[in-house]
Amino acid sequence: MFLAIGHQEVHSASSKLECLIQSTQRAFREDDAKQVLQKTEVQNFRQRYRSFQRVKPEDNKKYLKLMKNDQQGQPDRLFFENENAILKELNDSIIGDKDGVNAIANAYREIFFSKLDANAHLQKELLAKYVDYKSIRLIFNRSTPKTEKELLKIYRETAAEFEQLITQSPFAKLLEGRRGIAVSPSSWHLAGTGNSADQAGLGARSARSRFKPNSSFTRPQAFATISEKLERDTKTIEKLRVDLEKNVALKRSGILTPALSNPNRYILSEDSIEILRKVKASNWDEYVSSLKIKFKKRFGVELRELEVKNIRDYYSLADSFSPGIFTDSLVNMPIKSAQFGIVSVDFAGQGARNLNLVMDGLQTAADKSVQEVVALTRQGYERSTTIMNGMKRQFQATVANQRYPSKQIYFSGDDGIFIPPHLLTIEEKVSLISDLAKSDQTRRLRVTFVPSNYADTGAPIFGDHRSSLIILAEETEKQTKSALDGIMARQKQKEIMIAVDIVPRSTGKGTVNIIVSGNTDARTRAIVEEAAKTSLPNSYQLGKVIVKPNTTRTMLIPLRRPPLPLTIQLPQLAMN
Repeated sequence: MFLAIGHQEVHSASSKLECLIQSTQRAFREDDAKQVLQKTEVQNFRQRYRSFQRVKPEDNKKYLKLMKNDQQGQPDRLFFENENAILKELNDSIIGDKDGVNAIANAYREIFFSKLDANAHLQKELLAKYVDYKSIRLIFNRSTPKTEKELLKIYRETAAEFEQLITQSPFAKLLEGRRGIAVSPSSWHLAGTGNSADQAGLGARSARSRFKPNSSFTRPQAFATISEKLERDTKTIEKLRVDLEKNVALKRSGILTPALSNPNRYILSEDSIEILRKVKASNWDEYVSSLKIKFKKRFGVELRELEVKNIRDYYSLADSFSPGIFTDSLVNMPIKSAQFGIVSVDFAGQGARNLNLVMDGLQTAADKSVQEVVALTRQGYERSTTIMNGMKRQFQATVANQRYPSKQIYFSGDDGIFIPPHLLTIEEKVSLISDLAKSDQTRRLRVTFVPSNYADTGAPIFGDHRSSLIILAEETEKQTKSALDGIMARQKQKEIMIAVDIVPRSTGKGTVNIIVSGNTDARTRAIVEEAAKTSLPNSYQLGKVIVKPNTTRTMLIPLRRPPLPLTIQLPQLAMN
C-alpha cells in the first residue's frame, strides 16, 4: 500500500506504522520514567512478572524442529505469529528500562497462554509453542475454521485484558501525550497466520497496515490474503534496485554495495540501511531533508528528492520481507545480581546487516513464486545469524584471553552481558576494548560499562536503574558515532571502536568516560571528544577520553568452530 505524507507517497505498510509510532513521539522522559519505576505498584508488577514459565526451552526446540521441516509450507498446517510491534520504542523512548519492559511482555504472555491452556479445542490441535523476547509462535495440526475462530477469540480477549492492565497501571502515565500505536496497548501486539513460520511472520508484519488510530483491536493478517501483493512487490523491488544501480554515484559513494552472492549486482549498503532505520519525520518535506543531510554527511553525495523516494521505497519494501528471529530459549540476564558491574554487549548494526542479506536474497527472486521468495529471504537472514554467532564466539575468546571466566557471559538474541569477577579498573576496561578492537568482527560491537554502585556514596544501584543506565550508555555511544559523520571519514570510523564507561552519582548527575581503540591517529581524540560532548545524557559531564592506538589485527575466529585462545601484545595507553 501507499501512505500519503504531505504531497508525496511512501511505499509499504511498514512506513505507515513507523510514522504512526514516531511522528508524534516525544523524546524519552527520563524523570517521568524514574518516578513510575519507583512506585511500589510497579515494583510489585515487575516482581510478579519477573519471569515466564509456561513455555520451556524444550518447547522452543520442538517448535524449531517442526518449523524447519515446514519451511516451504504445508497446506494442512496453521502457523500463528504474534509479535510486539513496538518493543524497541518501549525500551528506548517510552519505558526506558529493560526489566520493566520484560515484565510487561511477560504479563501479556501470561494472559495469552492462560487462555490458550484453558481452550480445549486449541490444546487438542496444538503441535508446538514458542516464545522469545519479541514473539509468540504456535503450530496447529490443521488449519480449520474452528481453530482459526478459537485462536482469534483468545487473541482478541488477550488484547482487551492487556489494555486494561496497562492503562490502569502507573505505566499509563508514560503513554500520555502520545498518539498512534504507542497509546493503544491492545494493538502493541500484531499477528499473522500462514502455512509456515515465515509466512505467518510476513502476515504479522503486514498486519501493521491494519492498525487504525483509536481502534481497540487489530485483526491478524492471513498470508493467503497478501501473497499476490507480495509477488508484485518482489518485482517492484527488483525494478527499484535496477534503477538505483544505474546511478554510478550511488555505487562509487558506498550508498550501494555489491551483493554478496552476485558482486555484479548492487543493493543498499549496511551504512545506508542504518540511516534509513534511524531517520523519522512527521511529514515528507522534513523526511527528505533529514535523509539528504544524513547521506551528504556520511557519503558526500547530494541526493535529489526522487532518489530519496526510490531509496526509501526499495528499503521499505525489502524490509517487509525480513523474516523473524528465532532462539532456543529466553535467557534471563543476571543484571540485578552483578556485584562488580556489568559489561553490556550489543550487536550494533545487526538489523542493517540482516536486511542487507535479505536484499541479497531478493535480488534473485523477481521471477520466483512468493513461497520461494520467503525461503530465499530466510537463507539470507541465516547467513547474517551465522555472522552474529561468529562475533559471539570471538567476544567469548577475547574475554577468555583477558583471564576472565567465559561462563559469566550471557547472550539473548542480539543483546549480551559479561559479569566481571571483580571490579574492573579503567586500565582493564581499556585492555578489553583494545583486544576487541583488533578484530573486524568484535570491533563492530557496542560495548558499555555500567557499575553496580554509585560513585559518590558507594550505595548499590538497584536492578531497574542498572537497566536504565545500560540504555543510557548505549544511546550515548550511538549519538557519539552519529556525530562523527561529516567530521571523520566513514572508513576511518569502521577502523576504530568506541566504548562508553558511565559513572552515575546518587544525585542523578554523573560522568561519561570514552574509550577508543583501533586504527587511531593524532587527531582521533580531539574528534571523538568533540562528538561526545554533543552526545551526553542530561546531567552528565564528559570525563576522560582514553585512546589506545592499536593497528595489530587478530586472526578471526572461524564462524563454525569453538573459540581459540588469542595471544595479543598491547601497546601503551594514552590518556587525556
